[in-house]
Amino acid sequence: MGRFNTREEEFITLDFDVHSLETAFDDMAKSAQLATVNALNTVGGMANKEIAKRIKANFNVPSGSLRVSKGPNGDGLIRLLRADARKSEQHFGVRRASFKIRILKKPISLLEYSAHQGATGVVVRVKNSPKTIRHSFISSWKWNSDKRYVFVRDPKRGTYIRKRTVKTNAGRFRTQLSKRTMRRQLFGPSIAGLYASKASRQILAETINKHYETVLNEKFVKEYEK
Repeated sequence: MGRFNTREEEFITLDFDVHSLETAFDDMAKSAQLATVNALNTVGGMANKEIAKRIKANFNVPSGSLRVSKGPNGDGLIRLLRADARKSEQHFGVRRASFKIRILKKPISLLEYSAHQGATGVVVRVKNSPKTIRHSFISSWKWNSDKRYVFVRDPKRGTYIRKRTVKTNAGRFRTQLSKRTMRRQLFGPSIAGLYASKASRQILAETINKHYETVLNEKFVKEYEK
């Protein structure tokens, strides 16, 4: 029932649907269709909360990074695309309703993981305990920029010649050339990557298996009592 999709360039998507049900969605009564999509939306919301709970418990993710967008123009990284009986999709000639958790693929600077400069490198706390990344440093891409990032010198990226104007003891200025190793910016785990992990997909499957049938039965009862 649950699937994971990385084919889109900007998002990853976790989704599940009713394609595996014995009765095709088109053949269901309207009340059964409504009960089905309501169950998908309820269990989908439950699954998202469980995944976010697990991420918070194991990773020191930046504040607000697990916020769910309110509406299509929200600024959160996570969007819950609710199932809709009127907007079901075609899948191998069979119409289906699905609930999707869509997460924007956006890298998170390692600086946002409680980073600070230490004696031997930058100290970060990606998980519960701090870790020093030896020889790393905090700087900006441009000398006059206030935006700071975490870098390491990477010999694989080659070298460059840095030019600086320095003042001599005689009070004159001259150009000083120095060979430097190229920098590489470091990033922490992205929210999309954490949602795509095996542990998160396992939570999705477990939540569906544990709650879907019970919630579906409750939604059926409510629809038939109307």
